[in-house]
Amino acid sequence: MLEQYNYKPMGTLAGFVNTMLMIYLTISVASIVSSFMMIDLLSTADFNDDLLQLYLQRDAVLSMVLLIIYIPTAIGFAKWIHRSNNNARALGAISLPISPGWSVGYFFIPIMNLWKPYHAMRDISAASRNARNWYSENSLPIVLIWWFLYLIALGVDRVGGRMWQKADTVETLTAAAQVCMIGTLIGIPLTLAALSMISQITKGIEEQSNDYEPVVPHPHPYS
Repeated sequence: MLEQYNYKPMGTLAGFVNTMLMIYLTISVASIVSSFMMIDLLSTADFNDDLLQLYLQRDAVLSMVLLIIYIPTAIGFAKWIHRSNNNARALGAISLPISPGWSVGYFFIPIMNLWKPYHAMRDISAASRNARNWYSENSLPIVLIWWFLYLIALGVDRVGGRMWQKADTVETLTAAAQVCMIGTLIGIPLTLAALSMISQITKGIEEQSNDYEPVVPHPHPYS
């Protein structure tokens, strides 16, 4: 049975995700400043243990705030991806190879999550330019930039997290803090790329929706 996709407004959803990303970006900057101050403290020969504990506590609080913000942001972003795929199909891109569900689901499949989500977003971005002829359109350049930064940030964060768990000396603590700070720094252009990607794709799909007519998929006459 061939499924019919109905267009759903996405401006409010995109606005929510963009707002959450901006909040996340602001807290990330504060986290970078905090990490830099702690690294500077650790580099002094006679740092105060009490002051270090204060910095560690502040860093932990900022990390917790980032996590609290990250959860609704990630959920909203996943819903935006799903809706973008759904709407692209509703506008005529019914032959997109990756379904709305798998556009999100591939993020959770080991190994395949290294390239499949990018393929989904690449095709969605092409459809945002021309849904009915998406296969003849180039994807938006920002999608590749976003995915490249995402993979780097993901790798650096994992390395930094492992280093932080094993840090038991000033040297290892400093190294872990430096790697974690680099990961957060990479998160800034990553967030900006995500903001740009969401805005461009949403705008492209919404502009096409002005002439929206439901696309009813028909089976091949000889199938």
